[in-house]
Amino acid sequence: MKTRSLIIAAVATAFALSACSSNPSANRNIALGTAAVAAVGAGAYLLSHRDHKNNDGQDDAYRRGYDDARKGNGVHSNEQTYMDGYREGKQARHESDRAVDVSDIEGMRASYGEQELRARGFHDVAGGKGWNTGYSTWWNGRANECLRVATEDGRYSHVNVVSPSACR
Repeated sequence: MKTRSLIIAAVATAFALSACSSNPSANRNIALGTAAVAAVGAGAYLLSHRDHKNNDGQDDAYRRGYDDARKGNGVHSNEQTYMDGYREGKQARHESDRAVDVSDIEGMRASYGEQELRARGFHDVAGGKGWNTGYSTWWNGRANECLRVATEDGRYSHVNVVSPSACR
């Protein structure tokens, strides 16, 4: 690919310079401008092609690191570009997995609330009863999120996100 670009630049330059010699007064500036544009274009193409190759290798390492972190896999390389991708993927995973919206559960009948929590990936890990209030603790391992739910008169009266350690 490099050789073909150099040949194209050389032919364009030769053509432009031959136009200069055939009609020196009228076409000289046009021919020199054409030669300069051809040379700059060929040089820019070669530089961008070389950089693209280098970036592809970096992009592959970055993408591998990003994908490993998003999938929850361990680190498989200590290469800087891979680690940059891993760090970004870990952050993206944290942001997308953490926010399980449970704001609409509060006030719901307990039986429906339980179905909704299960549908959102939670499972019941503990429960207890106070004087007139029942308490349950729910865990979502994918989101690493723990909820404490208070039930009064058959309805979820309070739904609070608590520390993950409360679910273990």
